[in-house]
Amino acid sequence: MKTKGKNLGIIFGTIGVIGILLIAGCINEEKKEEKQELTCNKPYIKVGNECCLDKDDNGICDKDETPAETKTEELKEEPSEVEVTEKVNETEKLDEREEVEVWCLEWGDYAINRGGGTVAMTNDVKKYKGKWMCHNKYFLGDGGWIDLYWTKYEEEVYKVTTHHDGTVEEVKSGSLAEESEEEYDVCKNIEDSSERNTCYINLAVSRGDASICNRLGMGVHDQCYKEVAISKEDLLLCGRIEDNDVKDDCYNALAVSGGDSSICGKIQKQEKRDDCYNEIALSKEDSSICGKIDTSGKKYDCYNTIALLKENASICDEIKISVKRDDCYNEIALSKEDTSICYKIEDNTQRDDCFEYIALSKEDSSICAEIKSKSKRDDCYNDIALSGKDLSICNKIENEGKRESCYESVEE
Repeated sequence: MKTKGKNLGIIFGTIGVIGILLIAGCINEEKKEEKQELTCNKPYIKVGNECCLDKDDNGICDKDETPAETKTEELKEEPSEVEVTEKVNETEKLDEREEVEVWCLEWGDYAINRGGGTVAMTNDVKKYKGKWMCHNKYFLGDGGWIDLYWTKYEEEVYKVTTHHDGTVEEVKSGSLAEESEEEYDVCKNIEDSSERNTCYINLAVSRGDASICNRLGMGVHDQCYKEVAISKEDLLLCGRIEDNDVKDDCYNALAVSGGDSSICGKIQKQEKRDDCYNEIALSKEDSSICGKIDTSGKKYDCYNTIALLKENASICDEIKISVKRDDCYNEIALSKEDTSICYKIEDNTQRDDCFEYIALSKEDSSICAEIKSKSKRDDCYNDIALSGKDLSICNKIENEGKRESCYESVEE
């Protein structure tokens, strides 16, 4: 019986230990779960045994914030004072523009009065130089146009010319009324059209203002542009001339006056272009410019003239026509009395004439020996013998009859 009781005691004791272990394990698991739930990382915060979202980091769960607080945040996003000011300024600008526009539309059409038959736009308002100004635009006969800008009381007046070649020219002047009277009234009342045109041209030249030419008809208009271009030495103005002949004359005048052969290349008509190159080449005694001449006759005459001016036979080498080249060599040889140049002459007759002329000029019979023609050579010896009364030179004459005649003439 004791053994049985002992066994029951062991069994109950074992059950008790196991129960204790199970209870301890449950407690540990609860503690682990409790520790995990109480750890809150930003943007979460710990509230009691929970973590809640706190985006604005104000220590209050977002879900617990009042509507008043939300409204305060919304007010922060209202437009700034600067933005409001800008809207006010924009309104003021609009009022300023409208004020200028009302005045401009009441103002007369200035461009048509100045335009000389051009097509003009009605007045409007545009911003220029940072200000609202009256604006008028009218078109020129050459494809360009002029924009006029002026302030309400004409304190500032701008004339902006856009030429047909794309270049832009701005002129600031006084009041429109003063400018109109000063520039144009002098000429517009002249009845004779020719004299009136001359008046405008002279006015344009004196002021260096090609826009004045726009009041003239196309035939005179181009001539006016040419005169202003020449007076101002303005190559761009030549390019705005529509008539090709007048334009060529303009380029030619500037090229010659400035000694700039590169401008000659702008001349369209070949004859005028060649004359331009030739005139500059001769004035500068620069044979390299002769090479730009297209017409061969003019080109070789250019080389010949400069060769003679500089007495430089090497320039004759550029002449490709043998007859003209020989003439060039011969003239320089005779001018310098240089027989070495005579050797360059291809034509036998002209070469012999070259030697004979120099021999007689120098009274040097040794030069006669260079003459290929026997008849001319004998004549050369005879003439020098007579000139110097030297019988010994007569001995060099091959023809017996001429030799005897030489003796007789010298002994007389």
